[in-house]
Amino acid sequence: MTRRPSAQQEPADQDFRIEEFDLCAYLLAHPSSVTELSAIDPARDIYTLEARVLLHSAIAYNKLMARRGAVRYPTAEAVERSARELLSRQTGDQNKDRAALSSFQTYLDEVKAVEKPPAARFDECLDRIKTRSAEKRLRSGLLDVVGLLQDGKLEQAVEGVKNLAAVRSPTDSGFVSARLDRDAHRLLSMAARRKADPAFGRILTPFPKLNDITGGGRFGRMWLVSAYAKGGKTQFSMQLVYEALISGHGGLIATAEQTADDVMLMLTIRHTHQFIGGGVPYLNVINGCMTPEQDAAFSAAVESLEKDGAFGRLTLIQCPTGTTVDAIRAAVVSAASHHPVDFCVVDHTMLFSPSRRHDQSSEVSKLSGVLQELKSFALDYDRGRGLWMIATHQIKREGYEKALERKFYVPSDMAGSSEAERSADVGIWLFRDTELMDRSSILAGVFINRWGMIEEKGWEMIESFGSSAVLPLEEA
Repeated sequence: MTRRPSAQQEPADQDFRIEEFDLCAYLLAHPSSVTELSAIDPARDIYTLEARVLLHSAIAYNKLMARRGAVRYPTAEAVERSARELLSRQTGDQNKDRAALSSFQTYLDEVKAVEKPPAARFDECLDRIKTRSAEKRLRSGLLDVVGLLQDGKLEQAVEGVKNLAAVRSPTDSGFVSARLDRDAHRLLSMAARRKADPAFGRILTPFPKLNDITGGGRFGRMWLVSAYAKGGKTQFSMQLVYEALISGHGGLIATAEQTADDVMLMLTIRHTHQFIGGGVPYLNVINGCMTPEQDAAFSAAVESLEKDGAFGRLTLIQCPTGTTVDAIRAAVVSAASHHPVDFCVVDHTMLFSPSRRHDQSSEVSKLSGVLQELKSFALDYDRGRGLWMIATHQIKREGYEKALERKFYVPSDMAGSSEAERSADVGIWLFRDTELMDRSSILAGVFINRWGMIEEKGWEMIESFGSSAVLPLEEA
């Protein structure tokens, strides 16, 4: 057990006690939030002894469950039991240990008595704690660098400055190494987990046929969802997002086509189908003419999305045209300090710009740069863990005109098709003509699949509801 810092080590701002208390209250009310605490070290960053013990116990329990291959978050009872074991052997002095246990029990009772702690407060407290920790490490590191310079140790001072930059600006890009003789055993563990849970390591879509063909979304892979203008790219992508969220996965949407509120409304209306048959009509919401039943269903959907701990958390960013891929990367890293990010949606590729130098006079060159950088980001995010990248992509006009005759798309119909074929792990096409629209249907196919079969001519999907901006699609 790490000794509690002395009074001189505590921050001058005594708000840290309240922040640590509120952090603990939210954790016990929402055990899944333990996954968001990976960026802090209780022994280093938490000053209140009781909070340090509680958070340390929760994080240790979560890591133990992860090593056992179980998705099981620390309940208040599990945290209390672990903390008691820790405190009971803190000093070896029975009287002091009993006093520590008594103090912890009082603290725990107060924490558990907090009703419905808000998520926004949890995020605020976590940010303050991480910022305070970084500032403390920077101050200490600067003193070390000054000492090295005074001693004439220039090389060590330069290395110290590099370490300071890492404290303030942690990066998830760069080289990722593994050794076959040391790390290959992880494959056995992963194979065993996939055998026990076929969904392990992937994010299933709401479409069984698409899951059969692609295996679902996986970290490190990029999907291009391609269609002609107004062909359903965003609608289809929101289906993937909604399924990921209800499965507990977190993510980020970067859109340059719509406002963040528009996307929120689309997903919320999609969720209303859980509370009223056929869902709440989109036009009724935006025109302010919902019936009392629809109003109740819409309110229930909003409350469910805000309070149901089973849902993954989603960050939405509304981007001006020309936003760079590095800006998206920075937004994902920032979002990951608040919640896990397993997927990222970029809508759509032609409205963003590459971060590296490309021929700005050539749209094809710019698009190639965007696709290359999105693929790279999908691979190296979180020190090589990766994320599932979903990027909506444009079909060329001439490709659409040819598809009107053949009733399906081929890879060369995509804008920037050469780089799109190289970068995409999975390429999905969506096709609509007048006949399909008349019967409220859409064709979908897979024309790129780096890891398996393709479905070149596609299959029909029926819009099973006609009520919202995001329509649940059913495979015919």
